[in-house]
Amino acid sequence: MDAVDNIPTHRQPPPDMFLLNNKYIDDIKQMRENTKDAKNSLTGQRQGPIAHALEHIPAFASSAPEWTAEHLTRFQIVVLQDQPSSYLFPDEYMITDNDETMKALKDQKFFTPDEKHIGDGEWDHDYLHHFFFTDLMLLLRGGDRALSTRTSPPRKPSQPRGAKEEAQNEIKRVLESRSQAESSEVSRSSMDTSGSYRLSMSSIHSHVLVEHGTRETLTYTMMHNFLKYLGTVEYKAMNNKAPLWIAW
Repeated sequence: MDAVDNIPTHRQPPPDMFLLNNKYIDDIKQMRENTKDAKNSLTGQRQGPIAHALEHIPAFASSAPEWTAEHLTRFQIVVLQDQPSSYLFPDEYMITDNDETMKALKDQKFFTPDEKHIGDGEWDHDYLHHFFFTDLMLLLRGGDRALSTRTSPPRKPSQPRGAKEEAQNEIKRVLESRSQAESSEVSRSSMDTSGSYRLSMSSIHSHVLVEHGTRETLTYTMMHNFLKYLGTVEYKAMNNKAPLWIAW
């Protein structure tokens, strides 16, 4: 038995029929040919496709939602269309046509709108997938782009030494206030009603608020709305007599 036969289908290289006359593969071959002798302009060292792009292609270092065809080519990403599901994930996760949730999605015409319909806002607005398609429509139209931190307005100029001293004083103040707060919290919560030691986790764990770009946030809400819709449909499909339930 060939060793390839022991490899799951979704882990095997795609068949040749999916690689022939593929625009993405042709672009990658052309890119490799154009950059095979590329060298760093300062060090003279050999450059790979991405290093060459960072030096020669303006604004190449952007977040994933802003990627272009050039990014896909430089990262050597091949887009294979019309792939059977068995080539993408394990067979045990395959959804059959008689699956109740799948039938409910088809009944609600979730798979009906194409890119043009979604771009024009043409889908059935009576179902909960309306919110998912709304986010997808905004992404297709450009996604309410906002200024990134790289193009934020300039700050008020300050003297370097004064700014350094101000920063040091602020760090010192924060550390002192945190130390006092943690000591107070531990002293209050170190003993519970049973007399055993208990440490308040709120005093040592903090949550950092990460600010994402507008398109990243819109992509997050789109997937969140999709999962809410899918969970609601699945719940209703398995509990036909249950009242309306919407996941949040």
